[in-house]
Amino acid sequence: MSSSNSINNDILLNEIKIWENETNPKLIEIGLFKIYVRFERFLYDAFVNYSIGNASKYGFCPARRLVFQDEIHFKNIFNFTEKAYLDFGLKEIMKISPSIFEPNQNPFEASYNDTDFLKKYNQLKLIRNYLAHLSAESQEKYKTSVLGAYNIVPITIEPHEFLIRKPSNSSETYYKHYINLLKQHSELILKPIS
Repeated sequence: MSSSNSINNDILLNEIKIWENETNPKLIEIGLFKIYVRFERFLYDAFVNYSIGNASKYGFCPARRLVFQDEIHFKNIFNFTEKAYLDFGLKEIMKISPSIFEPNQNPFEASYNDTDFLKKYNQLKLIRNYLAHLSAESQEKYKTSVLGAYNIVPITIEPHEFLIRKPSNSSETYYKHYINLLKQHSELILKPIS
């Protein structure tokens, strides 16, 4: 957040700028991981700040059903605690946000209702989990829900091998496509289409 308390995606956009033109396949995994984590942090920060009445850098401030005094009050009501890691994404936001924002004022609703975005966002989370944990379970979910969704063969390829590929109907790699999707949806959350 900037010092004026306006909600922005500057940290995410800066991270994207660092990594978006990366061509080294092994570094692409790191770049996507870092961008995804920044997007998750953006979601959380935007949610908290919209919930306490702050506006986006475009001046959008959703009407709220619940009014919180400040961030501490908000976190206490929902029993949020500071953890060593952040696991609070769009799914969690959409469980709570209808109780906070007036109907048709929820800045996260368009992203949540976009089935294509939601599918790819969930794939990103699976890629991130596989890269972070390297467990048999995360590998199986990556193979089934990411590689399987695109009929990628062989199904044993690592994320960097998948990310440098281009879908048959696109000139951009999966890596670029995922990055652009996160960038577009961060903008949509800051400036929802009315």
